[in-house]
This record gives sequence, C-alpha cells and structure tokens, in this order.
Amino acid sequence: MDLEGRDCGPNLHQQQLSIQRDEDLNRYKKATKVPKNTLNRYWLNITAKDLYHDKEIVHREVFDQIWWDGVKAVSHGLPKTFQVWWTNYVSHFCGTNRQLSRINPSIKNICPSCGRCDESTQHVIRCKDSGRLNMLGLSIGIIINFLTNIRKQIQS
Repeated sequence: MDLEGRDCGPNLHQQQLSIQRDEDLNRYKKATKVPKNTLNRYWLNITAKDLYHDKEIVHREVFDQIWWDGVKAVSHGLPKTFQVWWTNYVSHFCGTNRQLSRINPSIKNICPSCGRCDESTQHVIRCKDSGRLNMLGLSIGIIINFLTNIRKQIQS
C-alpha cells in the first residue's frame, strides 16, 4: 500500500493492464454487433499493439492514435509484391540469412553480398555492396514512378 492506500503489489500492473484492455474492448463493442467479429478485432488490436511495441516500431501509448483504416486503404493501392515485402520488413521476417539460419543451421548468418555477419532486415537496406546499392536505386526508381502515377491519377 502507498500513502493513499492504493495497492502497489505485484498485481498493480496487471490491474492497470486489465483496465486498459477493458477500455479497448468497450471501444470495439461499438464497432460491430457480431460478438465473434468484435473479439477478433479486439484480439488483433492487442496483439498488434504488443508486437509493434516490443519491436520498437510504435509505442503502445500512441498505437491507437494511428489511423489504421487509412494505412490499410493506402496499402491496398500498392503492388502486391510491395505489400508482402513491407509486411515482412516491418515484422523483421524477410528472407534474410538471419531468419533462414534459424530454420536451417547449415545456412550461415552472413550477408551474401558484403560478407558481414548477421544479415538482418535493417542490413539489407543499408548494405554498402555495389550490387545491393544498384538494386536499391532501381527499387527507389520503381517506387517513385508508382507514386508519380498515383499522383497523376488523383489530379486527373
């Protein structure tokens, strides 16, 4: 107990978490009348919030301030291959040798382009190998062309 009589024991964090999740669930009750859909959306929200927080992508406290329906709408306009790449990149599960070596111990966790140890998703876009830099340039060009075409479609 603190000076004001509040419980400060090991269950305090669980109580606060429970209150927050109850508030989250109440928000989703308003979103749909089908209980299964409500629970699915609630569970997905909590799971995504925890994952993004743990991966230091989005802090738990600001997660609900992001307009996720807008993110979804924008992503549907992107090429499917880019959607797949982005999902893999953000979740840190691209087909890098870091991930592949976890599945198959015979695969070495080394960048095949520059030979650096620990080929992570971050390393893939920061590798200084000339071949990777050329590929990055081509990829950026494709994205710029795509965005330019979208802009033209919106303006017309």
